[in-house]
Amino acid sequence: MEERPNPFLPSRLLATDLLESLGADDLPIYDVAGEALYFVSQEPEGVVIKKVGRSTAPQYAAFLPLGGPIESLQISPSGETLAGVIGSRVFVYEFKSGSLSYVTSGVEQASNPTWAPETEVLFYSLFEKGSHALYQHDLVSGARVKLMDNRVAIRQLDEGRHIVVDMDQSAWLLVAGSEPQKLATLQSASPNQWQVAGETLYYTTREGNDSFLNASSLTTHSIEKTQIGTNQFKLNFDVHPDGKKMALVKSLLAESNIVKITRTR
Repeated sequence: MEERPNPFLPSRLLATDLLESLGADDLPIYDVAGEALYFVSQEPEGVVIKKVGRSTAPQYAAFLPLGGPIESLQISPSGETLAGVIGSRVFVYEFKSGSLSYVTSGVEQASNPTWAPETEVLFYSLFEKGSHALYQHDLVSGARVKLMDNRVAIRQLDEGRHIVVDMDQSAWLLVAGSEPQKLATLQSASPNQWQVAGETLYYTTREGNDSFLNASSLTTHSIEKTQIGTNQFKLNFDVHPDGKKMALVKSLLAESNIVKITRTR
C-alpha cells in the first residue's frame, strides 16, 4: 500500500517505511475517522484483513475463511461492518462478533456493493435476464428492493443525490427534480476504483502501461487527470475522509514481497 497526497491539492511532506508482506495486498480503505487503513492480504492460510494506524505496523483485523480473492471491499458508515464480493456473492463481516454472512445467494451474480450514508443499508448490482439491476438491501430488516434496471453501480451522496453507473460505464449525477448529468466514463464500476470526496468524483484509469487518477467536478463537470504510476496492475484506491490524501496499491518490483507503506505526518 502507498499513501500519497491528493495530487489535485497542494503537496505535503511524506515519510516512507518499507514493510514485509507474506501475501498479495489490495483494496485499501480508510476507517470512518481516517485514523487507520484497512487492506486485504491474500496469504497461504486464507484471506486476511489487516489494519495499519498512523504509528503502528499492520495488525490482523479479521480472518475470512474464503476460497477465493475478494473483488471489492467497503466499510459501513458506523465503521462496524465490512461489505465485499467474493465469488459473485456479497458478504458482510462484523468486527465485534467476528461473524461473516452472505447477503446474496450462490445462484445470484452480485457485484459493486456500496453503503447508504449513516445507515446499515447496502446497495449492489445483480446480473439477471441478461442485464444488470440495482438493489437496496436493509441489513436490519432483511428487506430487499429493486431500484432500477440497466445500471451496474450506485453511490448515494445524500438525501437527494446519487451517482449511478450505466451499462456503458458512464457515471451520472442524479439530483432530485433535475435532469441527469453525465460526469465521466469509468473503466471499472468497482467501488474501489471510483468514489466521491467532497464535490469531486475520483476514478482510476489505465492507458497502455500508464495509470491515472481522474477528478471530475460535480458542480462544473470539468475533468482533470494526473499520472499515478507505470506498470501498476491494480487500480484500487481510497481517498482519505479529509480529502487531502489517498491510499493506493503499488507494486515496487515484479513478484516482490515488499510492500511500501508511506505515512503522512
